[in-house]
Formats: sequence, structure tokens, C-alpha cells
Amino acid sequence: MHSSYGTPKAACSDRREAARLQRHAPEKGSPTPAPRHRREAPLHPSILPHRRATAFIPVARFRTAAHATQGRNDSTRRRYRHGKRFGLGSHAACRSPPAGAGGGLRGAGGVGSSNPRPALPLRERGGRAGPPLHHSGSRWSSAFARYARGQDPAAGARRAGAGQAPAGARLAAVYGADAGRRTGGDVRGGNRRRAERRPLCGGDSCPAGHRAVQAAAKIAAGGGAAGNGAQASGALVILPGATVGVLGGGQLGRMFTLRARTMGYRVIVLDPDPASPAGAVADRQIQAPYDDEGALADLARSCAAVTMEFENVPAVALEQLARSCLVRPPVAALRIAQDRIAEKRFLEERGFATAPFRPVRNAGDVEPAMAALRLPALLKTSRLGYDGKGQAAVENSDDATRAFERFGGVECVLEERLTLECELSVVLGRGADGEVTAFPVAENRHQGGILETSVVPARVPEPLRRQATELAAAVALAMEYVGVLAVELFVAQGGRLFVNEMAPRPHNSGHYTLDACSVDQFEQQLRALCGLPLAPPRLLTPVAMINLLGDLWASGTPRWEEALRRPGVRLHLYGKTEARPGRKMGHLNCLAEDADQALTTALQTRDALRAQPR
Repeated sequence: MHSSYGTPKAACSDRREAARLQRHAPEKGSPTPAPRHRREAPLHPSILPHRRATAFIPVARFRTAAHATQGRNDSTRRRYRHGKRFGLGSHAACRSPPAGAGGGLRGAGGVGSSNPRPALPLRERGGRAGPPLHHSGSRWSSAFARYARGQDPAAGARRAGAGQAPAGARLAAVYGADAGRRTGGDVRGGNRRRAERRPLCGGDSCPAGHRAVQAAAKIAAGGGAAGNGAQASGALVILPGATVGVLGGGQLGRMFTLRARTMGYRVIVLDPDPASPAGAVADRQIQAPYDDEGALADLARSCAAVTMEFENVPAVALEQLARSCLVRPPVAALRIAQDRIAEKRFLEERGFATAPFRPVRNAGDVEPAMAALRLPALLKTSRLGYDGKGQAAVENSDDATRAFERFGGVECVLEERLTLECELSVVLGRGADGEVTAFPVAENRHQGGILETSVVPARVPEPLRRQATELAAAVALAMEYVGVLAVELFVAQGGRLFVNEMAPRPHNSGHYTLDACSVDQFEQQLRALCGLPLAPPRLLTPVAMINLLGDLWASGTPRWEEALRRPGVRLHLYGKTEARPGRKMGHLNCLAEDADQALTTALQTRDALRAQPR
């Protein structure tokens, strides 16, 4: 190509350029200005977590056409409005998104993590227009403080290149809610002694439970015993390789532990029984009472998150754990579920139908309670009753008084005995983002107050199954529940549904999911605990679950070959060393072409297991 240098026009141009450079040349001894593509620009202190400082940012790279067309009278003139945007996730403490930020949670299928849309523009300089983002951290950090560092690893010291990941289903890393250091003059600067920040736009700071999320984020970011962590949509995500804890070492803890270890997690169990079923398969067991402060501190230090396998653990123990560790389900939900009076009042106050009841707190309450209800009735201890324990059928006041004395005079609830068509249960999972996935409805039959069989699908009309699922989901929403929840329901004459009770954990009637569903209740418990996307349950085949009680051992070891030789029969034993009447030692899941055939197979197989007396 022919060069234009040497032409008169080019020479004039060169002279003008030389004169311009001479006019703008710095005085002798002054520093040389940065080139335009590396211009030094002050960062907006309300957007990035740095102290008031400047950093080199490639300004021209982010300029947009909108910036070039701003009018002279525009109030934002000379403020760079670049196209780089930040997707704002949920507040980690409250687990609810700030108004106007982000997009929908998940698709109808319920698979995949949230994909929040961009929420706030990221500017280099200018006035503080509008409420700022959370802020915290050191001067030159490229990621937000309390960030679990699951994304943007390339941004290093004094760099601002940590961009948002591509859109789509992912586990997007979002920094935590609490600032651990002084945060400057931001409108969110809160009680620094408690390492808090005030909520955006004056929203609810949701202090209850914020320390648990903060502590879990610390563990996840630091690695160590707790292992890997990231954050998705403002909620902590705990990845395989991390350590989770379980309060309780029974069969539910055992099945949770087996599933968690299959998925790559380490598990620590706290239980006073040295031969606990869960401890036998866990990575480690802490043998101590549930209220042992030292043992609880050990569990919290070692785990990224803790759950429980039964609701009768002391609530104060969970509260201690929640001060330094993520705990799910919420302690408030546990307090409701472990007290029948509190549970029934909670349901009644929120419009859920329950059997008519009256609290009996002392012997003087028996007569008025009996007079207020239709007989017959059931007297149940308010606490610690399960599998038929702490319950008595009463026909008159004398029966009720004797039962109350037999229970030791503890607080009880007197409940009207309904005429039932059948009993149902719904096991569901609810994530921290509010997503609910429910397992198919089970039809249950009890014997002596203990669950005997669960048949799935329940042999009731489809509209009733759908109503049961919606009712259980509404209960979970009312409690702001996170985890696996079981809701037991009565079907009274005419098909009316009543809530019987709740269990804040996997449930005996959900054991069929181990063999008959695309995901089981223990995996769902782990997913909810760790902030993973919940898996949509799908029933693969009709199934009947039947419990194997210690009574089967009365004449010797059961004939296990009878279960193992039958097609479609799956045997599950819990590793308990002592068989007692009424004690759950294991169960069978029997798969068949239809629910009736599955139930028949279950009953026949259970009876065939019984050893013949010699």
C-alpha cells in the first residue's frame, strides 16, 4: 500500500499533533500519565468491596453506544455506564431475593440451579445513585468477602476482571451476607461488633439463623475438615468431599449416612450409643449425650452442616450448633414438631384442619377436656411419644385420669378419635430457595400404633392424592421449612383431610423410595441440607413397604432366604444388635405390577420369614 507520509497534508497533520502533545505535555518532574486504555479510574465504593482507592481498569473495553449518546444535561453525564452487570442472588441470611433483582428460580422440572438475571450495573465512578450492594473484604481482593470461591478463579490481585459466568444452569458463586471487617460509610454498615450489615432498601435482616449461614460460609471458604463449598443464589452450596453431621444414630441416620457416603460426603454421627446403627457406617462417631457441649462443639468444628434423624433431640443442642454451623431443618420447626400441643396450635392458627383437641397440663384439666370433646378419644403425651408409645384410648373421665397418671402427669393432649377411611402420608423436600418436590402419596396401615405397611400409589382417588400433596406443601411453607418433611394425614368419612402430625425428617412411610423412586428421601435430605438442587421424584413401579419388627426373632433368626428368593422383594436390615418386640429391625420393599399385588407379596413374605418353633 502506498504510504501517505511525506505529502503536504500529512506534514500538516503531524505538526498539529506535535503542537497538541506539546500543550498537554506534563511539567518537568511530573509523573507520566497512564495510557488511555489503562487509565486510572476511582472505583465506586458502594459497588466493589474495596476501600476508597483507585485501580487500573481497561476503561475503553466496556464502553457502550449508550454512553456515547448521553446528552449534555444528563444527570449521569461523565459517569461511565458500562455494559458489565452483576447478577444479585439471595441474601444469605434471609434466603429471600431483594426486590427487583434476579429471575425465576427453576423450571417446571425442578432440576438445575437458579439463573438470576443481571440486576445492577457495575460502574467505575460517579455518585452513589441508588442502594449499593453488600460490601466487605480487603482492599485488593478480586472476589467478595465471605465468597466461597466457586467461580471467577482467574481474578487476581489489583484486578477487576472477575466477570459473571455465562448464563445457564450452574452453581453460581455469590458472596455471603455478613461483613467480617469494617465496611466504611455504606448504608448497609451495621452492628460491627456482631459482623452484620443492614438489609438492602430497609428489608428484613432476618437475624435468626444468619450466624449459621455465615459460619458455614467461613468453613466452606476455608476448606479443612468441612471440605468444599460454594454458594448458589445466595444460599450455601456444600459439595461432595465436605463433611456433614447427624444428630442421632438410629436407622434413619444410618440410611442417610450410606446415601451421603455414596455421593462422596464424609459423615460424623453424634449418638450416646456406642453400637448405634449409623455410627457403624459413618466415618466417625462422637459418643456423647446430645446435650454435651464439648461434643456439640466438636461436631460443629468438624462439619459444614448438621441435620438430625429424629425430632426428640434437645432443641437447645441445635441452637448451640446453629451459632457456629449450618443446621437444617430450622430449629423453630423442630420446636413445633416435638411438642404436640405446640404443633396442633400452630396448625389450628394457620387454618389447617386437625382433629378437635384440648391440652391437658395437669389432673384438673382432664374433666373439662373430656366434656369438650366427643368420645371416644385419645390421650397422648405432648412430648416423646412415637410408634404408639405415650398414647391411650379413653372412653370416659376415669380412663383418662388413669392414663394421665400412668404417663407420669406430664403434659398431654386429648384428641377426639375420628372415624377414618384411611391414613395417608406425604414426604417432601423443600430447599432454601422455596422449591418443593413431593414424593408420591403413601397409604398407611398401623398395627398397635406402629406403622405396618405403606402402599404406593395410595389407593384413593387422584384428586384426593393431589389435595394431600398440596396440603403438605402448604404446611412446609407455613413453617418456612428447609429439609425433608413428612406430613401424616387422616382421611375421614366423606374424604375430608385432617393433619395428624408432622415429622421434620425422613419418615418410615418413605422407605419405599429407596427402591421404587428415581431419588430416595435420604438423598433429598442431603440435597436440601447442602443447598443442592432437589431432584424431581418419579415413581418407577408400584410398591409396598412392610416393617420387620423384633417380634419376628421370637422363635429364632428369621428365614432370610424367603425374602431373597422372591422376585421384586428388597430386604433392608438396620444393623441393630438386640431384637425386642415392637422394635423396628428392618423392612421389605416389594415391587409389583400394581399396588394390591405389591401389598399381598409384602404380607406373604413377612409371614414366611418367621422361623418355625422347634
